Amino acid sequence: MVIALRKTVRNALITLGWTILIAALILQAFYGGHCYTPEHLSTYGPTLTLLDVIALFALSVLPGLASFDLELLVKMYFWSLLLSIVLNYLCITLPSYLGVITIAALQQLLAQGAIVFIFRSMVPSSIICLMGGLLGAFLGERLNLGYTTRS
Repeated sequence: MVIALRKTVRNALITLGWTILIAALILQAFYGGHCYTPEHLSTYGPTLTLLDVIALFALSVLPGLASFDLELLVKMYFWSLLLSIVLNYLCITLPSYLGVITIAALQQLLAQGAIVFIFRSMVPSSIICLMGGLLGAFLGERLNLGYTTRS
């Protein structure tokens, strides 16, 4: 019983860490402003720099190494993507919720822009995260780490 609870908590912490990683890299690209002009955002959507892509891929290998059970890894991957979408939306629209932006039209524009930004940025980052996680699972199995986090 204790071992199963420990594995469940470990899986939840791995998923939460992966969520925060994805959200943090996307939000730093958004708030850093290193790659956007308003025309670029409305035409092409957000872009991640090469450093962002490499960091996202390299850090997505870690959950795969920690849990090389493929079925469990795919479940954690989808939960991480869903939770990172929610976290990104809440962080971008936070000025509206805190009352910094009080004009209803601007609040609606912020909410719509956040949704567009998040889904345009999640397509490339989700593919990169999946490839990194699968590589980590492959490496974890080949290195025979000898444990699994399956509950």
